[in-house]
Amino acid sequence: MNIRVLSVAFLLMLLIAMLVRAPARALAPILAETSSNRLRLTEAQGSVWSGAAGLSCILPEGTSVNCGRWAWNLVPGNLTQARLSILVRREGVNESMLISWTPAGMEMERVAITLPAALAGSIDPKIAALRLGGRLQISSEKLSGNAGQARISWQKMDSGLVPGQVLGDHVIDIATGTTGSSFTITSASGPVVLSGGGSVARDGQVTIDALAKVDPKNAALPSLLSLMGNEIAPGQFRFKLP
Repeated sequence: MNIRVLSVAFLLMLLIAMLVRAPARALAPILAETSSNRLRLTEAQGSVWSGAAGLSCILPEGTSVNCGRWAWNLVPGNLTQARLSILVRREGVNESMLISWTPAGMEMERVAITLPAALAGSIDPKIAALRLGGRLQISSEKLSGNAGQARISWQKMDSGLVPGQVLGDHVIDIATGTTGSSFTITSASGPVVLSGGGSVARDGQVTIDALAKVDPKNAALPSLLSLMGNEIAPGQFRFKLP
């Protein structure tokens, strides 16, 4: 074995040792960058392979919301399948997801998490202006950059512009493919009926073409939805991005 091979082997062992001993706080800048500073870790403990930290969700206006404390652990058995898998669980509630890195890219499996709906305002200033709230329940059996499906149940949608007025429960079904993702929007209940869909390109560009229907006799809701787009018929508004 020559000196070059020994040097490479030594450097690899050193790198592995550094990764194994890397503290949990090393994940904080990675999460901040990949989420465009919408998610931040706080009070991280443990290592990058087994640890826990608080999660802060940063809303469009810059305020932060406590999104619970999360723990994560390496799944050693998946290493034999060339999968580096981390099981992430929210402490105190039944929410978790399995994140894996494979030669084909990153995958998420058995996703069941909840986030504040106000994060949707980060998509575009037009959405942020509506000051929407509620809860986003995100679920998926398997999702990757190339294939998969996910469902977002937007529960108890409301708006800070019409306090005390619940806008209903709505569903966003997402399908991912090699060129990006597409989604459809439907309503389950409530005074606002949504329909339509859109797409998310690989570069993050979001397009939406949707209709919102309300009872035109409800004075508050048409005035709110007029901020979304043009009224094409009494009580019917078309919302488009970009």
